Amino acid sequence: QKKKLNLTSVAIFMVLLLILGMLGNLNLIYATWKFKELRNRNSLLVAIIAIFDSISEVHEWKKAIEIFLNKSIMKRVNCYQSIFLYCYSFNMSTVTILFLAID
Repeated sequence: QKKKLNLTSVAIFMVLLLILGMLGNLNLIYATWKFKELRNRNSLLVAIIAIFDSISEVHEWKKAIEIFLNKSIMKRVNCYQSIFLYCYSFNMSTVTILFLAID
């Protein structure tokens, strides 16, 4: 019972952070798309990082919902299929950060 309460509190905290993260990413993507002066290499790389981060946040939303529904435990094969896109977007975001640092 205590473990479930801890997981629920973690999921609530995740949801609050995910809302802030999604708002920030969407604002950054919108500003880069809307304002012509933000369409330079650095700003586009930051927008690409925000896109990859948004993909990662969608996975985190899925995990928070699974915690609320008490369905967070799964078999390894299902886990791999579940986290593939998350791992890919996280790695691509890291590569884009490297490109931003080099630029």
